[in-house]
Amino acid sequence: MSVLVCVKCEREMKCMKNDFAVEEMGGDQSIRLKFGDLWECPSCGVKIVSGISPLPFAENYQSDYAEKVAQLKAKGLVVKSR
Repeated sequence: MSVLVCVKCEREMKCMKNDFAVEEMGGDQSIRLKFGDLWECPSCGVKIVSGISPLPFAENYQSDYAEKVAQLKAKGLVVKSR
């Protein structure tokens, strides 16, 4: 497992949530969801997502894609990647 360090604070970041969704965008359109780990600096609170899976959890051609995105957003478990 890699160690993530906050450049500003020089403190080791803490993993706050596994399976945090990253919504990949193609222009203004959502195209796929992938999972990674949400990390936070305990000093300054900066957050990053690391260890993003190369394989998608869901893609926009799937019939339940919009529902999956909505469910994750309602729980605050998704961030957009542009």
